[in-house]
Amino acid sequence: MISCRFILAFLFLISFVYGFAQDITSRIFEIQTATSSTSDRSDLIKYYKSILQITDSLDRNGKGLVNQRIYAWGVKSHIEYELGDILLSESSSIRTLELLDSVENSDWRKLAK
Repeated sequence: MISCRFILAFLFLISFVYGFAQDITSRIFEIQTATSSTSDRSDLIKYYKSILQITDSLDRNGKGLVNQRIYAWGVKSHIEYELGDILLSESSSIRTLELLDSVENSDWRKLAK
């Protein structure tokens, strides 16, 4: 018989992970929105540093957060393109596609159909 404490701990863990994923998604969305409304190079560099930290963190610690990783790498690619680094942008786009290929049933795949 499963104890009540175990169930509560499990529910807390699920809500924590869900909240963490939502927070990351919100941060990526804020960066995407900000970069789409600016052409100032210094602002783009600031947002690039932020998205770089997110992609690095997700690649190290967020293996289960595939949708967030795909989203972050796509935004990173876009910022690199806006900064004029076409080769790096292309490399990030390829990484995005590799992540997309790694999942069978992704929200991103549903959008692509």
